[in-house]
Amino acid sequence: MTVMITSKEKQRKILKEMHECPIGGHQVDQCTYDRMQLYITWPGMFQDVEDYIRKCEVCQKNKFTGPYVKDPCQETDTQYKPRDKLYLDIVRLLPMTEEG
Repeated sequence: MTVMITSKEKQRKILKEMHECPIGGHQVDQCTYDRMQLYITWPGMFQDVEDYIRKCEVCQKNKFTGPYVKDPCQETDTQYKPRDKLYLDIVRLLPMTEEG
């Protein structure tokens, strides 16, 4: 059962708490909306969630806007005993943030 929230002040407070919660916070609009919809609702709630996240300073600073680059897979032979092979994940040079 969901509860209808009519007070704009309560809507803003709940939206802030649901989006910025320490456990699983700052998720994209659909995830935040889906979690909220389990407990509460109000007219235009999804649009309010979208608007809030679009203005969220933490989300805007941390969202990834560059192209996804993936190296092609390489075929290797099979190892025959433990520690027969070592594997490394190599991270290329990352772009510099505004804060350095």
